Formats: sequence, C-alpha cells, structure tokens
Amino acid sequence: MVASITGMVSLAGGGIDGRVLQQLEHLGGSYRASSRIIRSNSAVIVVQTRPGSKTAGTEALVEAPTMFAADARLTNRDELGTLISLSPAERVSLRDGALLMRLYRRGPKAIAQALGAFAFVAWNESERRLVLGRDCLGERGLFYHIGDGFVVFASELNALLALPVVPRTINEEALANFVVLNIHRPSQTLYRGIERVPSRNLVTIDLGGARCAPYWAPDFDAPPPYKRDEDYILRARELFDQAVLRATTDTPHVAISASGGLDSSAIAATVARLGHAQSITCFTLVPPRDTLLDVGASHYLTERDKVEALARMYAGLKVEYCEEGPLHPFEEDPARYFALAGQPARNGANLGAFSLLTDRTREAGHSVALIGTQGNFGLTWTGRFALLALLRQGQLAALIREFHAVSRQSGRGV
Repeated sequence: MVASITGMVSLAGGGIDGRVLQQLEHLGGSYRASSRIIRSNSAVIVVQTRPGSKTAGTEALVEAPTMFAADARLTNRDELGTLISLSPAERVSLRDGALLMRLYRRGPKAIAQALGAFAFVAWNESERRLVLGRDCLGERGLFYHIGDGFVVFASELNALLALPVVPRTINEEALANFVVLNIHRPSQTLYRGIERVPSRNLVTIDLGGARCAPYWAPDFDAPPPYKRDEDYILRARELFDQAVLRATTDTPHVAISASGGLDSSAIAATVARLGHAQSITCFTLVPPRDTLLDVGASHYLTERDKVEALARMYAGLKVEYCEEGPLHPFEEDPARYFALAGQPARNGANLGAFSLLTDRTREAGHSVALIGTQGNFGLTWTGRFALLALLRQGQLAALIREFHAVSRQSGRGV
C-alpha cells in the first residue's frame, strides 16, 4: 500500500455523485485505521491513506473556508519554518501537510521555497475554487478529471480510474507519443479526459474552466549564487545530507536499492556516515553467478564487485543480492502491471527486474526503499547535453570552459 489522496468536489455546489461517494467510502473503509475520510460539507469528500511518519505522509485539514489535503515529505523544514516564523515547538510538531498549507496561503512564491516531494489539493468553499499542485521534480503524482460541474482527483492513476464517472477511453495520440518516447505535453495521460498536474505547477479549476501556471521557473539570467566550484560542492553535500536525513529520520531500518552507480552508492554512504540508522540493507540486482555474457570493454555485467567495495568502505552496510531467475509475473503477463498502475510499461525487462527488487525488499519487512532515481540529471550529470545548447546560444567562453570540464571528468582528451 502506498500513500494516496483521492476525492471529488462539486463545483456547482450540489451533492456528490452517489456512485462516487460509495466507491470513495469503500476505499476509505478498506484501509481501516490507516485511512481518513474528510468532508467539509456535502460538496467535497477526500480519502487519504497511510498517514506515514510523525511529520511526513498524507494529511487532510479543514480550516474554513479551505479544505487542504496533501501527501508531503518536505526536506528543508528548518528553512521553511524561518520563512513563515514558526515557533520552536511548531517546527518539531507541525506535520508536513500543515506546513505546506501555510506556504500555500502565502502564495506561489512561498510554495517555490519548499524542497522535497509533495502533491496537494486545496478547495476554497466560498469561492468554489479547486487548486492542485505538485513538487518541482514531480516525485508525487496527481491526476484529475473535470466532468459536468464536478472534479475528481487522485494521486494514483488507477485510483482515479476506479471511480465510475471517469472515462477510460484511450488517447491514441498520447499512446503513440509514449511508444516513440516523444512526450510533448506533460499534462497529457493515456486517457482522454484525464489530465496530469505538471511538476512545479498549480492547476486552478472553477466553473470557468482550468488554468495551469508554474509557481517556480529557473531564472537563467540570475547571477550565479557562488563564485567557486568548491562552494557549489559544499552546498550540494549539505542539501544531500539534509534530504537523506529527512527521508530516513523515522526509519530505523533503512533499505536502499543499490547499484554500482554513484547515485545510490552516495545515498548508502550518506546514511552510514550520518549514523542514525539501526541497520542499513542494500538490495542489489545481479545475474546468476554462472552467467557468461560479453558486454564489451565499456560495460560491466554485474553490480556485485562495486557493491562489495561499497560495503567494505562502510562496515554498517548489509548487502542482499537478488539474483534474477525465472520471469517475473509482470514479465509473463504485462496486463498485471497495467491493472496495478493503470498504464503500460515501456520496458518489460527493466520492469521485471525492479519488481523483483521491490518484492525482495517487501519480503524483508521494509515498506520504503531509497533509490537513486534522477541522480543522473543532478549530482552525477556529465554536462554533455549542455554543450550543444551553449553553442547554439553563442556562449563561446562558457562552451570552452564546459568542454574542458567534461574532458577532465571523462578522462578523455579534448
């Protein structure tokens, strides 16, 4: 079970569709103690599941005239507490959802200061206005469907598809884009009538329609925040430590999907260095030991040697190797994954491999695992994609500087 938010609002002020109400109440009841059903009146209902840790997780609040529901894990709580002048007691006790609501009340610029993973729904009863928002990297999902005088929303696509008023007609254009890796519109899904809230955006919906606007955008003309490369490295390490600590504060037994790559290895090393976890287990996917396959000089067949080296560096790390065997059920029958996620998988082999890791992690008693997703676009990004952009923009000085930096990083000559 994952944390989720599902709900419906009546824009025109009428009651909730009885079929949807029954389905949502059934959803809330199926999760028993780990769920809450929130109503501010007959025109809005929200089901939240899995409260999560002491501060992170899903939360729904009703403070007239606003109903606010969020699935949030905020990384920079101290900075945000200073921004909105929280008392010392509030900085400790206030849940991430309530903190995010206070940022929302201050407007888009305040939301832009929030680092972490979040999705939220805000319903203003007096103005009959619904606002949906997601974090900058899109770590939390949020989907919606606008019907005749109502809106239904969910943080999971399959939860939205379970509601009887939501269409299930395939969007052929979106399917074609999915197949050829040509995704033009970030709000588009594989279904007609179902939209995705784009990352770092707010979608405002009322009887006049839906409007989408970014609450944050990079300022390419802003002066650089630091003068020395060392300062960027120090700040990156500070933020990385902060993010890892926030993600594991309430998790004494940490699980990590670890490969031989730098991103997941950095997470494992950081958890070990911070020293607050009672145990750290790295789950690593490897082929059977008798596998013989020539992958060439620039690739390696197994992560085993690299993960073993990582474990030798940090004595507290335990490694669990997950050997690939027979086909995973998702590989044997892709319809199983479709039923679970509400959409197809692009790479069946990778899906089976990562599903095996997920299964093994769950069997070991872990409900959460840290992964190095998107690390290649951040801390370990090579920068090569920027070279063509600099050339097109005529920034020759920057191009020469970056070209030499990439050359040094790769170990290859200019």
